[in-house]
Amino acid sequence: MLRLAAVTAIILSGALTGLCASQRLTARVSFFEGFLAFLVRLQAQIRFNAEDLSRLLVTDEANAAVAAFLKECRETAQTENRNIMQAWSQAVDHIPKTTGITNDDRKLLKDFSAALGTTDVDGQVAHCELYKTLAGTRLEQAREEKAKKGKLYRMLGAFSGVCVSLLIL
Repeated sequence: MLRLAAVTAIILSGALTGLCASQRLTARVSFFEGFLAFLVRLQAQIRFNAEDLSRLLVTDEANAAVAAFLKECRETAQTENRNIMQAWSQAVDHIPKTTGITNDDRKLLKDFSAALGTTDVDGQVAHCELYKTLAGTRLEQAREEKAKKGKLYRMLGAFSGVCVSLLIL
């Protein structure tokens, strides 16, 4: 009876490990969908509003990871008296690993802030357009990776749990 419980626990832990790895792929897709929606809104706001950039760093709560990232960016800029580029970079460093964001993704996000707020309206709109394209490319890569590897991770986790449990029996 004890062996059966141990085997069941091992199979479940393997399956959950695979599920967590698969979930990171889904979270990365979700993050880039939210970031792309933010860029579209930011571009429109830059074009039609002449407000301070920190006031433009808002988003709806549809994507919790992006909303938390932007909130941290705004709060860091306001409370620590940093410029928006420094606050953005710090907020990028604090994006949790559970979002599935890679180091290359973090570099892309940091590069976006490098020219943010440094040119005229047309330059800012063009900058947003460029990063919409780059983020769209990352989104497509994330979707492909999720489609290819998501099921593999789930099955591999369950299979490894079964293999280890067979060794115990």
